[in-house]
This record gives sequence, structure tokens and C-alpha cells, in this order.
Amino acid sequence: MFFKSLVVNMRNIIVLLFISILFGSKVYSFDNSIRPLSYEADSSLVYEAGFAIGNPSALNFNLIYHHNQFIFRGTGSYFGPLHGLQIDFGYKIYQTHSMYHAFTIAGGFSRYPKNNNIFDTGDEGASYDYISLNYIFNCNGLQLGTGLSTGEGNLTSPRVSVQIGFNLWFR
Repeated sequence: MFFKSLVVNMRNIIVLLFISILFGSKVYSFDNSIRPLSYEADSSLVYEAGFAIGNPSALNFNLIYHHNQFIFRGTGSYFGPLHGLQIDFGYKIYQTHSMYHAFTIAGGFSRYPKNNNIFDTGDEGASYDYISLNYIFNCNGLQLGTGLSTGEGNLTSPRVSVQIGFNLWFR
């Protein structure tokens, strides 16, 4: 049941991303002319800060630094026995004034509490140290991220990671 709903949700996210790429490929100017986008469309985005739900722990704080087409991201939180951290280095493949698409490579860890029904952990809890390849889509601060990770620990590997949240943009 869980796997079927995950597949349906991933399919919907992919459809939305395809639509955003399809319709977000032009910039409309004040004189109603249409021009193709390039990376130079907006390079003023410098920082992002916000929160997201998903990996590496349940509720994460995001801090992202942009340097030209590269991004550096740290995300994670600490809630006692539930904590995690992930550090990403990525490349923006497409960017406009209000959105961007990026691929990242990341390393991180997750720790889950003992005997928890939500995370389905046993008496020993759960831990996972990993590296991952991720895709990030951000539109006006709404961030959707997904990826595939592999690592060590008492959770299954490879794992699909998902993160959704909102970041404030600082230019």
C-alpha cells in the first residue's frame, strides 16, 4: 500500500516538473516580447533559508548558498534521538528569476528513535549513513527534492529520499 502511494506521488511530481519546464522556458518582458532563457536570466540569488519535511530527519532546517550556477546546501535537525544532517554540492541546470532546477551529490546521516511506530524502528532504533544523488526543484521558494541514496546502517539500501518545504530567498 505504501509503495503504491509513493509511486503515484512520484509520478505526480514528475508531471508537475515537466509542466514547469515546458511553460517556464520563456521570459516575458514589459514590452510583451518573448526571449529564450539563459543562465544570465538571473544570477542575483545568493542565499536561501527555510524548513522542509523529509530526509534526513522529519523536520529539517535548510540553508543554501548560491555561487553562479553552483549551490551548496546544508539541511538537517536535532530532536534528541531523532536527528540527521545532509550536505549537498550541486549544479543548477536551469534558472529563471523565480525558479531553478539542480542536481546535487550529497553525504549525510540519519538517526531514528527506538521503538517508534512512525519510523518502524525496533529496540535498537535505526541509523543510516549515506551518499546520494538528488534533484531539486525550487519555484518561488517552494522546494521539492528527490533522490536515491545508498549507504550503511540498519535501514534498507538503496533508499528513495523526498523533501518538500519552503525557503526564503535573499538576493
